[in-house]
Amino acid sequence: MNPMRLRVQRWIALTTLLYGLMFVVWLGYEDQSVGLATALGAGGAALLVAHAVAGGWPGPLNTTTLRRLVALGVAGLIAGLLTTPFTVTLMLLKVSLHSHSSPDFRLDALIGTAARTPVWAVAGLAAGLGVGLIGAAFNGPPKGN
Repeated sequence: MNPMRLRVQRWIALTTLLYGLMFVVWLGYEDQSVGLATALGAGGAALLVAHAVAGGWPGPLNTTTLRRLVALGVAGLIAGLLTTPFTVTLMLLKVSLHSHSSPDFRLDALIGTAARTPVWAVAGLAAGLGVGLIGAAFNGPPKGN
């Protein structure tokens, strides 16, 4: 296996472990802010896509720079689109586990989160393209067009 890919997979595994710890702490914490739930949702979606890309999902990324940019842009777009379902699921999970007389997250917070799906899609696309451009800068000149 490629040593660089192995190193990336180790970092992703460590990041996943830290994400899991933050998730467990967040579940027990009495917090009603949508921001932290959204950050955890975006992080979960990004980690899911990062695991897929590190596992070789879009195909070989050692081809042309343009192909790498397109593949990572699509991966980022998918991560952005998955942010809303991840966030809403986390909010509903927290509401169901805490079972207060008034829920941690109200219906308008869930609807507001779902309404921001296009924004997260564009942000994911930009992040994926950014990762692709950083990779292109470190890998030297393109191998083709």
